Amino acid sequence: MTQERKAQLIRLALLSFVIDVGLSLVEIPFFAALPFAMTIEELAEMLISTLIARHELRLDFWDRLIGLIPIPGITAVTVRVIREIAFNHQHS
Repeated sequence: MTQERKAQLIRLALLSFVIDVGLSLVEIPFFAALPFAMTIEELAEMLISTLIARHELRLDFWDRLIGLIPIPGITAVTVRVIREIAFNHQHS
C-alpha cells in the first residue's frame, strides 16, 4: 500500500468519523422522545458511508454489518479503512 493511498484512507475515515459523531450528538436529545432515533441515525450513517466510499472504497457485507453497531464513530467506512490498512486487504 502506498503512502498516498494510506493518507487517502485516513482522510475518508476521519470524515466518516466526524460525521457519525456529529449525527450521534444531534440524536442524543431526541433519543428519549423518539426511541427510533437511533435507527434513523444508523440508516443515515449507512447512506453517508456509501456516498463517502463511492469510488475510493468498496464496502462489503461485513463492513456494512459492523458499521451498523450503534457506537459513535464506528461506520462502514472506518471498518473498511481499518481492515484495508491493518490487513492490506483491498477490493478491486
